[in-house]
Amino acid sequence: MNNDSSSDRQSRWNGARVAAAVFGVLLFAYSITFVVKVGAPMLMWALASATVATYLWWYALRGDANDTRQWMAAGRRAGVTLGIIGLVLGYIGPLIFMPDANQGPLFGIFGTGPAGFVLGSIAGVVLYARRRNRAAESRSSSRTSSRS
Repeated sequence: MNNDSSSDRQSRWNGARVAAAVFGVLLFAYSITFVVKVGAPMLMWALASATVATYLWWYALRGDANDTRQWMAAGRRAGVTLGIIGLVLGYIGPLIFMPDANQGPLFGIFGTGPAGFVLGSIAGVVLYARRRNRAAESRSSSRTSSRS
């Protein structure tokens, strides 16, 4: 019974990873064609799509490792947090500072929101790497000092 549930769980896990790989390829192709057809005005939206596609590929290729999932979660949390902050500031800011501009909220939707997600994702992974390095250094220094 336990072995069957383990193999069933593994097949569902593999199915999710295959679906993530397919969706990642489609999303990346969409982001490339979007930039080619629309051009520079929608570059941040395409970069946000490419960032999500990168997360999907990362999950598809290395999603079985707990360590990798922690890296992805750190980047995803920071990306969503900064993306929401960028969206709100870019949406409300033009309404406050330029109330006559009828397209002001679009700046948050198509500019600062996606930019916050992309930059937050990168910053989250970098900060997680620094935190892991510091933890590894403190463990190694505590081991060497305890041996002395």
